[in-house]
Amino acid sequence: MNFLEIAKRVRQECGISGDGPAAVQSQSGISAKLVAWVQSAYEEIQSLQPWEFNWAEHTQALTAAVALYDPVNAWGLDFRELAQDPIYVYRTLDGPRSKHWLCPVSWAEMRDMAQVGIQGVPVYCATRPDSTIQFHPAPQAGLTAVIEYIKNPDTLVDSMDVPVLPARYHMAIVWRAVMFWCAHDENTALYGAANQNYQTLLRKMMRSDLPTIQMPEALA
Repeated sequence: MNFLEIAKRVRQECGISGDGPAAVQSQSGISAKLVAWVQSAYEEIQSLQPWEFNWAEHTQALTAAVALYDPVNAWGLDFRELAQDPIYVYRTLDGPRSKHWLCPVSWAEMRDMAQVGIQGVPVYCATRPDSTIQFHPAPQAGLTAVIEYIKNPDTLVDSMDVPVLPARYHMAIVWRAVMFWCAHDENTALYGAANQNYQTLLRKMMRSDLPTIQMPEALA
């Protein structure tokens, strides 16, 4: 379903009379609220977990002796957080066949272990409180990193926009938006049914669209 189809389906499930909204822009009254509830439901669902459908990858040449990198302002990424097993590095001349995975640590751990002036092939990585990524040791010359990350929630703007969620889960957006309407209209009976349908789909999403937990590889 696209954005407009989802909004129409929400109206249908809520039992609101009429066929609208006719579009997702320049609406008023209940149609405007339906559009806003769909947008909120969609963004909320994406924020719940590091879903695989929000996963992305970026390849970046590292600068010798520079340990800190800003994925948003320097690399232009729609960066929310690092993914599971998020970064590997390799010697640029050798290519990815020489890659080794870095061990992700917390910022507190990185702050304790990092030492200024040490260079080499990085072993650890961490996301700092300002969302910059820190490598330790600071990279030596001639290294490339591949960063796997989770993007910020996608947004629905135009009528034909299609959610990044797999199509089989589009009804999760519908049911969450119905719950918003129920809270607005104080419809407790429909809220309970919508919530049950919503939670069922969320459980299925968590089984199929979250990263598989893997044992970490041995450090090189």
